[in-house]
Amino acid sequence: MSRLLRLRGGANRGPIVLSLDEVEFLIDCLPPPPEAATLRGRLTTLLRALRTGQPVASETSRESASTQSDAAGQQLAHSRYRSPALTVDAAVLRGPREALEILLVTRAREPFKGKLAFPGGFVEYNEDPQDAVLRELAEECGLQARNPQLVAVRGHPSRDPRQHVCTICYKVDIPEHTDPRAGDDAAAANWYSMETLLKSQEDRSRLAFDHAELLSQLGGMA
Repeated sequence: MSRLLRLRGGANRGPIVLSLDEVEFLIDCLPPPPEAATLRGRLTTLLRALRTGQPVASETSRESASTQSDAAGQQLAHSRYRSPALTVDAAVLRGPREALEILLVTRAREPFKGKLAFPGGFVEYNEDPQDAVLRELAEECGLQARNPQLVAVRGHPSRDPRQHVCTICYKVDIPEHTDPRAGDDAAAANWYSMETLLKSQEDRSRLAFDHAELLSQLGGMA
């Protein structure tokens, strides 16, 4: 399957060809909703279709289907209010309490490239956060989860260097004897000892964003 996306250029310009990884990076660099909600949704939907081999709707049908959402997006974009972006994080645990392990991914892109993080990502427009956390876990780790349970909501303005991002962390259940498979923007996905991470300052410093604090909060609940 092709990993290139051909975009129609403007006047006196030829087509623009981008790799899917470049388009994913472009999505991450978009301004927070509501300013770029429509564009973020279109690009994300297109990327998912290309990855899975699903048919991509024509430009005419996309424009027809999104007329109402475009109008709503334009109305929000001209609002005097600015809102933080929203992400979700999945807390996946396994094993007995005395030997508890947590699933973490190694980030493949900036910010915090090479750091450990909870699997997760941005909530799409018109998407329930509980659905988003299950989708992100499937995309980044190849795991089908269920039963999302709220762990924490974090939203300090400086927790993400790109922009003000609030995140919702859910504890989710996965089938026994299933192994993660890294995908999307995760370079690796592995199990780590909760006890080691909580006791070792060096290991905690390997975590991206404010996930060390999130890990401590999760440890108190386990």
